[in-house]
Amino acid sequence: MNFLTRLFKRKLYSFEPDYVVRPSETIKESMEYASISRSDLFNANPYVELTAFNNMMNDITPINVELAMKLSSKLGGSPAYWINLSNNYFAAKAQEEECQAK
Repeated sequence: MNFLTRLFKRKLYSFEPDYVVRPSETIKESMEYASISRSDLFNANPYVELTAFNNMMNDITPINVELAMKLSSKLGGSPAYWINLSNNYFAAKAQEEECQAK
């Protein structure tokens, strides 16, 4: 067994953040970096996609597959990255609400 295998099996360097990243903040920063506006993201069917996008930017709904693919093609990252970012946020938000209810 090599050094790296032993190191990661022992989990000496684990990362467990005490904060949650809002997907909307990451998307805003990515759009600014790429100099892309909301309307630039949605050309084909702007009403449906833009409505879903606005709900997601207001943290109302999670990122769906279609939106993740659009973000991936325009801003980079994989669709799985955008979906995981959203899922992690909403899971943490639900956990926080559960803790507050107790």
